[in-house]
Amino acid sequence: MRLPITLAALALLFNAPVGAQITVDPMGPATFCGSPTVNVPFTAPGTYNVGNMFVAELSDATGSFAAPSVIGSLPATTSGSISCTFPAGMGGGFAMRITASDPPEMGTAYPLSIFTVVPPNAGSNGVITVCSNSAPVSLFSALGGIPDAGGAWTNPAGNPAPLSFIPGTSIPGCYTYTVFASLPCANETSTVCVSVNQAPDAGINGSVTICSSDAPFSLLASLGGSPQAGGTWSYSGGPYSGVYNPAVDLPGCYVYTVPGTPPCVNASATVCVTVVAAPNAGIDGMITMCSAGPEVDLFALLGGSAQPGGTWNAPLDATGGFYDPATMSPGIYSYTVDLGSCGTDDALINVIEWALPMLERMDLSQSARMARRSCSSINWAERRNPVDLGMDHLLHPAASTRRAPCPKATTRIR
Repeated sequence: MRLPITLAALALLFNAPVGAQITVDPMGPATFCGSPTVNVPFTAPGTYNVGNMFVAELSDATGSFAAPSVIGSLPATTSGSISCTFPAGMGGGFAMRITASDPPEMGTAYPLSIFTVVPPNAGSNGVITVCSNSAPVSLFSALGGIPDAGGAWTNPAGNPAPLSFIPGTSIPGCYTYTVFASLPCANETSTVCVSVNQAPDAGINGSVTICSSDAPFSLLASLGGSPQAGGTWSYSGGPYSGVYNPAVDLPGCYVYTVPGTPPCVNASATVCVTVVAAPNAGIDGMITMCSAGPEVDLFALLGGSAQPGGTWNAPLDATGGFYDPATMSPGIYSYTVDLGSCGTDDALINVIEWALPMLERMDLSQSARMARRSCSSINWAERRNPVDLGMDHLLHPAASTRRAPCPKATTRIR
């Protein structure tokens, strides 16, 4: 036997009160800043079981509950107020409703006259340190959080400031960022405090040309600009004293480094040293030669390691470095090497010249007679007193004996 199904039976079947309808109590218009929490009163005329949960739902901006947002809840079995948190940025078109869980019930939609304004967000305070020679730094990027763009900056003196901190131009200190709000919200501010570390100065690259005989000197003086003291020197990647000694140090480029305080990086500059060998004209020399001898290269007579390219100065005759006894005069010949800033050096060659031995003119007929009378031949070079022979015109024996390096000169009369 079938029993008729009545509304009361359906209500018992689903454990839902018959004719119950949950409504939101009327609320006046209101505008809030941000995301306010508001107690929303509601009326639930039905009977609800223990453990029932009233839930407040919010529609989208068109009033649709296709995907509602839960904004509050209340465990209760009777009417009351639900603490609801509304999102920021609500304008017209939103609605809300109250639902019950036990028994299940969908409340009536209530158009809202609540408006919420999105509050400004200036981010969170920041602190930065920059180098005095760095590029401009964005102050906005130094803020924490997710600040709104479009705010305004003021410098530590309270005057308008650009969006970036410019080292060397901007004032170190705390800069204030302000985001302006719409009522009823208030403006919001945050700060970025900027400190500046002085960049190191290693000076400007330099170069120097020195003489190998120069005294040791400080390379710092060869840098351009105004290099800071207290840096370190290096050469080929190894440490160096910074005092260049031409006697032991190699030519090349030496690096001067001044450490920087972060975020400043180290500064470096180089001094490239060129060494010119000191002038060396060699060691003094001498030569003894015969007046009839061949031409002599005077440079070859210099001792030591004489540098070529110098100039010769003769006592009477110009010379290109060769001595010709047939056309030139003996004496002191000087060789000079002139290297400008490295000075000059001189060496001397003493040329001593011996004449060939010769016999004075004599009366050959008298000599012949003498020869027939006294001997078959006379070696004049071996005579010690030609006057005894009555030869007035005979050269004194000293003039006819051999004088090194000239060969021995003799004559024979038959």
